[in-house]
Amino acid sequence: MILAVVTAFWLAEVAAPASLKADLDGDGAVETITAVPHGKAMRIEVADAGGKRLARVDTAPRRFAAAHITITSGTLGSMGELVEVVRSSADGSEECRSLWRYRDRTLSPVPVSGRAGPLPECGKPEGWSYRWEAQENAPAVLVRERTREVADGSHHQKESFRYTGFRAEFDPARSTSRINGVDIPSWSNVTLYPRSALERVTLRYDLSALRQSPRLRLDGDPEKGVFAASIERPARTERFVVTSATRGQERGTMELTLGSGPSPGRATVGISTDGKLPIEARLVGMGDDVAAPFAVVTAPTGTGLEAYLTAEEELALHALPGTWDARDGERIEVQIVSISPTILRLGTSEFAVDTNRAPAGTDMLLVPRSERSPALAITLRGPDIFARAKASCAPTKPCKTEGDSKIFRRLGSALVVQ
Repeated sequence: MILAVVTAFWLAEVAAPASLKADLDGDGAVETITAVPHGKAMRIEVADAGGKRLARVDTAPRRFAAAHITITSGTLGSMGELVEVVRSSADGSEECRSLWRYRDRTLSPVPVSGRAGPLPECGKPEGWSYRWEAQENAPAVLVRERTREVADGSHHQKESFRYTGFRAEFDPARSTSRINGVDIPSWSNVTLYPRSALERVTLRYDLSALRQSPRLRLDGDPEKGVFAASIERPARTERFVVTSATRGQERGTMELTLGSGPSPGRATVGISTDGKLPIEARLVGMGDDVAAPFAVVTAPTGTGLEAYLTAEEELALHALPGTWDARDGERIEVQIVSISPTILRLGTSEFAVDTNRAPAGTDMLLVPRSERSPALAITLRGPDIFARAKASCAPTKPCKTEGDSKIFRRLGSALVVQ
């Protein structure tokens, strides 16, 4: 009796074969594609109208045995059909989705590339529903869609994938992401500063205005359901969800409503030509200290201006790298380790760059990545001179310098005239 019960339960957990008939390769003849459980793997076969096998693929074993298998397809026009095979666990908590293309008596997997990179074949459904959408005179599009609650409210996503070059690629033109009904742009997480503070960054001299000024962060993340603005003041940070976004009166601008309530703030944001980077902003109704124009950090190039996500990024790339000499003969080599996060190497030690926590009277704090190295305070004195001092930073107190500073000059910058 016990054996019979166990056998019946095992049989209930095993998926029945799934099949689909279609002209898979566009040659005018109908083929049948079938998927059947094969242990914890799956066997997919293609046969002609007479039942003769044309192709067979055994997929890799997965951590769950398939309890349910479905096959659907979207037309590729004269090229045949693109086939989706889905295998699900008994409780529906896990599934594996794969796309396949049959041609030249070969069944080949079709990788799917999402907004942020390749989509995993297996995982939790996470509320997504899938369907094929037909297009006139073009291959069908695979669509997935979901609505979920996130920290800022109701997040609705529709993602479309079009077949191109033996891949299914994310199609931004047919995809949307909204938070509480507001379209979310794919913006880089950039920091904007008052224009007056940015002048000092260009001069490489006295960045105290940069440290003391408010900063504006604009964050648009369609994957996470985030569209918000943050105002970072020295004493506090305020975050405002974008509650409406419309095209601005001027070309290349957007009008944002920040927060809700009887008196929400407003922002007019200028966008880069590729639509990915806010480059300037004006705030209204957010306080007198943020009424001046904000702008992204830029630096001149041979053909124009290049924008940077933060002041630390621009300073790390252009102000410090190189070889520097002190009068006592000490020489240091400053190299870029990474951009995001912004990491520099001085000699054999690596440091993160932070302008917010720089001790009073200095411009940048170099925070060591190893406890064996001390923090360093950097004071810029133009493009080719800086002063370096050791710094100490207690958890609840401002950082401060320790001891005397040492002057370094960029190698090759000094010209002595007798």
